[in-house]
Amino acid sequence: MRHSWLSALLAPALCALALVPQQASAEAAKVALVIGNSAYQGGPPLAACDQSARGVGTWLQRQGFQVEQAIDVSSVAMRSAIGNFDPGFWYDEIRDAGTQAYEMAGVTRDDVDALMCYDNFTPTVLFSLEGLGFCAQGEAGQFVQDGALGIGGWLPTNTDGGHLSNSYMQGWGLNIEAVRQLRGECGERQVADCEVVQYIAATPCTRSIIYTKGR
Repeated sequence: MRHSWLSALLAPALCALALVPQQASAEAAKVALVIGNSAYQGGPPLAACDQSARGVGTWLQRQGFQVEQAIDVSSVAMRSAIGNFDPGFWYDEIRDAGTQAYEMAGVTRDDVDALMCYDNFTPTVLFSLEGLGFCAQGEAGQFVQDGALGIGGWLPTNTDGGHLSNSYMQGWGLNIEAVRQLRGECGERQVADCEVVQYIAATPCTRSIIYTKGR
């Protein structure tokens, strides 16, 4: 049996997840598991939907799916299993860290030429973009479309490949890359006229650093 991820339910990335078997017969597809987040509201395509596990499950049933199990990440059971997981994806902490970093460095978000984002998981980049205010909460998926984070894009991000494609150095590699970008040492991945680079780590101990050139 083949499976496909019903990725359209990711709003912004992890608030709803369903594994849908693709049946060769005319039988109704079954959803083995739904994960919802009642602490998160907004974001396409379920902006008008209660994004708790029950709400997402009800929405799926209306689309003709059979929901066999539903879990809400805001539940006490889930919180105890993942003690340092924030159902709000550290939105407030990222916002506060970014605001303080901009003020201390004497720059604004619009001055940032490149972003180095602690990407222990792919969705962390989306959460970080939203928390820093580069896009509204729930809109990071749309923001990154069409190469916005690539070299030559609106906000070049993790130009060395980050943790996922370079090395998992607990953020140190990304900080080194920030300095190399300011020095103009990055060759084909060099961001043109790079003068301000921001580092952000969205974790239970969120922090942000602004690197500037000659300031």
